[in-house]
Amino acid sequence: MGRRAAAAIPALRANDGNYEHEPVVGEDYPVSNAPGSWRPDPVSRSPIALGAWWPRVRPFVLQSGDQFRCRHHRR
Repeated sequence: MGRRAAAAIPALRANDGNYEHEPVVGEDYPVSNAPGSWRPDPVSRSPIALGAWWPRVRPFVLQSGDQFRCRHHRR
């Protein structure tokens, strides 16, 4: 039974958004210094925005990506 379940997972995840191409910084993906925005790695200077589309990926177990988001508390 475990093997059948494991074999079914790739089909369930086929259109989850994980397989989108990584965007090119400044071409496919805008650069922003706004708080909470994705920023390029200043050390590697890679032209690829690795992980930029991860907020679009359908969660594996959660109902939605914001189900357990951290909340900022003001004191």
